[in-house]
Amino acid sequence: MAHPTISLGSTGAEVTLCQQLLQARGYSPGAIDGLFGPQTKAAVVHYQVDRSAAPPPPHVHLGFNLPLVVDGIVGNNTWGRLDPPQIQKNSTQHNYVRLCQLILKSFAVPAFDPGPADGLFGPNTEAAVKAFQAIFATPVDGIVGPKTWRALRS
Repeated sequence: MAHPTISLGSTGAEVTLCQQLLQARGYSPGAIDGLFGPQTKAAVVHYQVDRSAAPPPPHVHLGFNLPLVVDGIVGNNTWGRLDPPQIQKNSTQHNYVRLCQLILKSFAVPAFDPGPADGLFGPNTEAAVKAFQAIFATPVDGIVGPKTWRALRS
């Protein structure tokens, strides 16, 4: 997914998304407020440091697994590592399931309500995802992949 480069002083929806993704991966950006301030930069740097230490094994596709440059700037390579994984029923990606649940709840549409934002992708979350997909994304499969994530974020 294409994202603009963001850094200290940036504002807006892409910063909010970055903050949500950092939070989901366990890196606290401070308030999720759409303002790329010192705490968000520190979280980005910490995330980049954790992904810059060792080169990937030779059999791994390098486009996704190259060590990140530690600069506190969220450009193409950092975005590529932050984008959420595919999630579906019984997913173990609990932080991303919770993020999906929170986004679905934010629409305040009863059919999109996944129940509690508990990080568990059960039947209520699956039904909410399918209802969302029926209106905003295809196919209606209950799987939150790139197309559904993109629709959730628009």
